Amino acid sequence: MNQKRSRIIFSIYFLLVIPGLYFLAEDNIGYFIDRRLSKQDIQVESTGADFDLLSRSVAFDKITFSSDQYGSISFVDLKVRKINLLSMLPAFGFKAESVSMDSLLIALEQESIEADTSKQMFQLSGKHFGVDRLDIAYGQFDYTGEDNSTQFVFKLEALRGDMGEGVSQGLLTLHDLQHRSLEAATLVTLDSLWVDLDLGQLLANGIHYKSSLDQAAFVDQFPHQRDWVDLALPSLKMNGMDLSEWEANGFQCERVSLDSAEIKIYKDKTLTESEKSDMKLLIDQLKEIPLLIHLDTVTVIQASVSYREKHGVDRMGNLHFDRLYASIYNLNTTPDMPVIMDAQASFQEAGRLNAHFEFQPSPGQTKVNGTLSAMDMKKVNEMTISSFGVKVKSGWLSDLDFDFQYDEHQSKGLLHMHYDDLALQFVDHSNETRNLNQNLSSFLANAFVIKKKNQPGQINYKEGPIAFVRDKSKLDIGYWWRSLQTGIMASVRMNKPQAA
Repeated sequence: MNQKRSRIIFSIYFLLVIPGLYFLAEDNIGYFIDRRLSKQDIQVESTGADFDLLSRSVAFDKITFSSDQYGSISFVDLKVRKINLLSMLPAFGFKAESVSMDSLLIALEQESIEADTSKQMFQLSGKHFGVDRLDIAYGQFDYTGEDNSTQFVFKLEALRGDMGEGVSQGLLTLHDLQHRSLEAATLVTLDSLWVDLDLGQLLANGIHYKSSLDQAAFVDQFPHQRDWVDLALPSLKMNGMDLSEWEANGFQCERVSLDSAEIKIYKDKTLTESEKSDMKLLIDQLKEIPLLIHLDTVTVIQASVSYREKHGVDRMGNLHFDRLYASIYNLNTTPDMPVIMDAQASFQEAGRLNAHFEFQPSPGQTKVNGTLSAMDMKKVNEMTISSFGVKVKSGWLSDLDFDFQYDEHQSKGLLHMHYDDLALQFVDHSNETRNLNQNLSSFLANAFVIKKKNQPGQINYKEGPIAFVRDKSKLDIGYWWRSLQTGIMASVRMNKPQAA
């Protein structure tokens, strides 16, 4: 009796309920779309839907969603196959076996779309939007705002994922990316990007971030002290990338490699300083990123950094690091978890600098230690003459080591600087000339103030205490340099010179 009743119930469900749901969906698919989007003032234009009951599929030759506020999104030859029954219920979300299209054209025009607004538009919160296979033969993204714009072309093959969980397989290719900011006068370009989620690999070529103005025009547009930056990264690789559980674990990657990066920075120090504002340490900025990120190892290979300061007519200060290699371990956004970095580079094409960092988020203490190998101390004249009005006439650095800690307020530690035959000369940093007062100052300093030699074992051997109160308007790299400078000045028994 129970078996007979079960067969009757199954027959009624199969013959009446399922067809009823699909006929209901076929008759009301327009209403379903309109219900989701009408409140957002979004218009829908299409060639009509071809809904197939047996295959649970829907197809559009072309469908366009447009808005005076946001722009438009157009799908050409859109096919959605084997739609999940529960996708007919607005509270569930959407699930299908496959979605494919010949082209996807996205043209956005609004200056900015807030995250809360986008969530309200598509009602993603608490729902699943999943597909077993997504194919986009050709995609084009074009965003134009009042102060910035972004364009790129892309392609998706066999992408599998759920917006509420993550993506586990598929291939993405992207090329000719360009992002321009008129307000910041910057331009970002990317030649190509290839992502294989099956292999967990990413390869990006031709990444370039730079000012869209040359240095002279940049100073005209921003008549205060501001960094002009040009960063070129020929190659970026990721291996062991995992996005399959994005919602729970965020972005996970075993290894990231940045090859042959070149960074050029220029600042006109003759201009007035911009209005100062408190800037958090880099580690604290990292921890504030609202995404869960964990990169096991990031390596920097054969990079170079060049920093130039203008202090007067035809007077430039230069600081450069070449053959820079670095390894960053446990790069993450998890609160209270440290980040480790080891770096080495050629300093001023002379000494070899090695440094080890253990970054701790506030209120913790970040630890820094390192060494600088033997070098001719006259190599630092490229920076000290224009910046401080001090010229190294002679001097040989045997070695230098440092060990200090810092937090968001101050640094403290110790520096050992071992050198011979040091002689300094005070000059006019604007033209490198000397007057009578400077001659006298140089003589007195070399005779009575500056230590000509500082080597372990000598009677008057001098250690260099590191102590610096942080300028919270400056980035970390300036904090490091000013901290080391206090130890260097103490080692040579010289009062800290005033920067121009």
